[in-house]
This record gives sequence, C-alpha cells and structure tokens, in this order.
Amino acid sequence: MLKTAQSSLSINIKGAFTLLVGVFIFLSQLPVSISAQNSNGILFHGRVFDRVSNAPVDNVNFVLQRNNHGTVSNSRGEFSLYSDSIPSVLIVSHIGYVTKKVILDSSSCNMMLYLDPDIIQLREAVIRAVPFEIVFKNDHYSVLDYETDSSNIYLLIYRNRLSRSELILINFSGDTLASSGLLPYASMGLHKDCLGAIHILSRDSAYQVFRESKSLLWFDPVLLTRYLEIVGDCITSTPTQLFIKRTTDFELGTEFFIVDRSNHDIKLITQVRDEKMINMLRKNPEDFWMLQNASPPNQDGKMSESVGEVKSANISFVEWNWVKKVVYLPVRSFLYMVGELICVFNIPNLQVEFFNVKGDFSYKTGIGIRPDTPGKWTKDILFDEITSNVYTSYINNGILTLYKIDLNSGELIKEISSYYSFPQNVKVYGNYLYYLYDDPVQPDNKMLFRQRIR
Repeated sequence: MLKTAQSSLSINIKGAFTLLVGVFIFLSQLPVSISAQNSNGILFHGRVFDRVSNAPVDNVNFVLQRNNHGTVSNSRGEFSLYSDSIPSVLIVSHIGYVTKKVILDSSSCNMMLYLDPDIIQLREAVIRAVPFEIVFKNDHYSVLDYETDSSNIYLLIYRNRLSRSELILINFSGDTLASSGLLPYASMGLHKDCLGAIHILSRDSAYQVFRESKSLLWFDPVLLTRYLEIVGDCITSTPTQLFIKRTTDFELGTEFFIVDRSNHDIKLITQVRDEKMINMLRKNPEDFWMLQNASPPNQDGKMSESVGEVKSANISFVEWNWVKKVVYLPVRSFLYMVGELICVFNIPNLQVEFFNVKGDFSYKTGIGIRPDTPGKWTKDILFDEITSNVYTSYINNGILTLYKIDLNSGELIKEISSYYSFPQNVKVYGNYLYYLYDDPVQPDNKMLFRQRIR
C-alpha cells in the first residue's frame, strides 16, 4: 500500500515539476526592460460591485480627496470622472458598505471595484484562548525551522549540531503525531512549496516529506540549486493556476505571472520596480559593472571587465560589497490570494494592487506607513491563510509590533507586540503570531512560541 501511495504521489509531483520546469525555461528567455510613463491628467472609469453577491451597486459616491470633485455610479455600477492631477486618492463610499480609498494614476484608468458590506455586530462575551504560550521547548533540542500545515506544525529540531537533526510533526496542542528519527544528513531548513508540499533542505539537496502513520519519510532528492530555480519562484497556487515571480533589473524589479495549469498559458500580471534605484543605476555605470559580476574582484582588483583605472584589491572588494549588499538592495514585493482577489504588495511605491482571478487589473490603494510610528518598518508582509488577514510589522528595541493592514483603506491597525525580544522566523497562522526565540537561560536553545492576535 505504501508503494502504491508513493507511486501516485511521485506521478503528481513529477507532473507539477515538469510544468514548473517549462515555466522556468520560458521566463528565462523573457527580455528585461526599463521604462517610465508620465501623464498630467486622465479619464478614469470602471464598474463597482458588491463583493458578496457580485451584483452592480448604484449610487456609489466617488470623491477626489484633493478637491472634493466627484460622481456617482449608475444602475449598472458604471462610473467615470476626470482628474487633472495625478496621482490622486479617490474616496469610494456607500451606505451599508465599507469605505474604500483608491489610488488614481496613469496605470489605473480602468477599474473594477468591489465593496465589502459593512456588517455591524454586537459585542459578545467570549472566553479567549490562552494569549501566549510555548509551542515547543525541550532542554535537549533546539528548533532550527518550522512550517504550519493544516492543523499541524512540522518542526525541524537538532541536538548539539545540525548533523543530529530530526523532523517531527506536532498538533497545536503540542502532542507529537509523527517523527522521522535521526536524519542521515545535515539539515539546513524546511520549505513549503507552492503546491503545499513540505521539503527538508540540506546543503546540496531537497527532500520531499511524506507521512505514513507515525513516521515521516522522505524520497526523491533533487539538487538544491535546481529545486530553488524551479520551485523557489512559484509563490502560490490554486487548482487551476500557478503564480510565479521573476526578478529583473539586478533584483531591483519583480514580475508576477499566472500560469494556467491545464494548457500552460503564461500571463504577466504586473511588475514592481524600484524606480529610484534603477534611475541611480543608470547614472552610475561603474555600479552597473559591479552588479553584473556575481563574484568579488580578484587580487589584482579586476573583474570580468575593467572600467577606468584598476583599483587595489581591498578597495575594489569593499566597494563591490557596498554596491551589492548596501546600496542596491533587492526589491521587496509580495503576492497573496485574498479571497477572490490577487493582491500584490508594492513596497517601493507603498501600494497594494488588486487583480481578479484572471490577472486583470482591478484597482490599487496605498499602504499607510507613517514616519512617526515607533520603530523601524521591517517591510515584511505576513499573510494568515486561515483568516485571510494581512499584516506588516515594526521593530523597536528588539520588540516586534504587528499591524493589520486594512485592505479597503490601506491604514494600519496595531494588534500586538512580541512577548520576547528579537523574534525570528515570524509567521502568522490561524490568528496567532508564531516565532522562534532564544531561551534566555540557554541562549543556544531556540524555542517556538506563539501569541494570540486580539
């Protein structure tokens, strides 16, 4: 029976892997482009629907925040208005619906808006779960990595050194459901791919995990470099689609694609670019020269090509590190499926872009990052796949504070702060904040902790 299950799973995995290989080859052949577009005014139009019933909504108010000019939707939910100054903020409101703030710019002339019904609920007396608790703590083992899966948690733990690592499966109550025993290789971490499979990563290979009763098994190792090339860029999936990302412009840009799993058609959804850094790169050809070299200068201070005077090896190495690791940092961007909408979080522009399931543009709103918020913004976007809530975070004196992002207005709502300082590997799942922390008594003994989000 085990052989039959393994054979079936192997066929499914190989089919998905083959599809991803084809996608990777296609994307590797796409050109890289750098472009810009400006406009002094534009006509904006579109339709507005009830998110629950998908029925058009009439008499919706559309008001430009800048000058209070506006319009209303007709009986088919259609609207149009002209703005002579962009970017602008459009306030969309209607009695019985949550007010929405939409960004108007040259890329959002045609919009499909969805309003959330404003449901007012009376407060109820509820008995809350424990606000915070240790999920896993062991005097002899330290947690290297973890992944949530359904109602369980995979924990990669080790004793004294990475070559003595084990994989265990526990439920949310902390009970051990299955284990792998001592792994015959040094583990580096866990990875949950876009199809939901869990993999153990070693220094050179990736092993997919299977559960058989109380045992955790692993099969079909793939070279780690190949695995990351193919699966690493697959973000998430639905039964009919895969969502792929591709970095461009020396990682200063990211492109997001939809892949149809039935016919393998590929469609570009959107691209996120750090235009400020790209423009600076245009003006500094020596930076461009350093970025295109993956390795540091040799002892003569030379790379694959030379520009201008050859510098000393030490100076060239310092400048190469400065350019690669400090000045031109990879662009931050995230894609999540929130209900029936594809949400792309554009960190450089502080925006959330919304698309329908086909990848067609719907609208965009801002992310309410305020300079007076205590601490430093992590630029991370955390998604709770159980509640579909989206969060970001700030860290101040080692304490991480979690903020929920209101996807209608982009405003941040403060939720909780971490009980322990300097949390690591932060995730949100099932209305809980999970993270690893170092035991203050035994600093080398890392534990898994969680806090209830109010």
